[in-house]
Amino acid sequence: MNKTLVRIAFLCAGVLVGFGAIFLVLDNLYNADEDPQKSDPSVSDDVEKNFDRLATSDIHPITSIEVPDHIVDLELPDQLFDLKVAITSWVSVLEREQILDWLNQSTQKDWQVSVQIRTELQTALVQKLMQSSLHQALEFALARLEPVRSTLGSLVLFEWASTDLEGAMDSVKSLPAEDRYWILNTILTAQSGLK
Repeated sequence: MNKTLVRIAFLCAGVLVGFGAIFLVLDNLYNADEDPQKSDPSVSDDVEKNFDRLATSDIHPITSIEVPDHIVDLELPDQLFDLKVAITSWVSVLEREQILDWLNQSTQKDWQVSVQIRTELQTALVQKLMQSSLHQALEFALARLEPVRSTLGSLVLFEWASTDLEGAMDSVKSLPAEDRYWILNTILTAQSGLK
């Protein structure tokens, strides 16, 4: 994943939201000056009361994230979007040793979940692990069976080749011939994205 492109996308989104907010404020001020009846103080009082009510309501309380030690204890949401949000929240607070432990737990048979849930969690964990140890992330990916092996391996190798091509090449020199296609494809994609 190219961090620069992600940062640029977030910056552009922020600028657009900022311009939109400024436009709305200026438009409201302009319309209020033109038509004094539109700027009824009781309307703004109602809006302010509703805003205060929403701000203090229990619609989405902000709580600290509780992450169990064992992934079998995770309460997995039914909806895919909610699942992705929950996984991202859990993984974001994990330390390196916890990530390695969860990756190990995610391969155990006692965690009986669908392939999709297992893959979602493993992908998020590998992405987080890549921030501290590309070697261990690639090692985990290569220990999996296909298609998870090439999917996770490509994810790690793309990041590695984007920042350190020689290191990435050295890490995959001893891999079997059947891995050559996804390895070469990933490295070429990473390098072409840098030009």
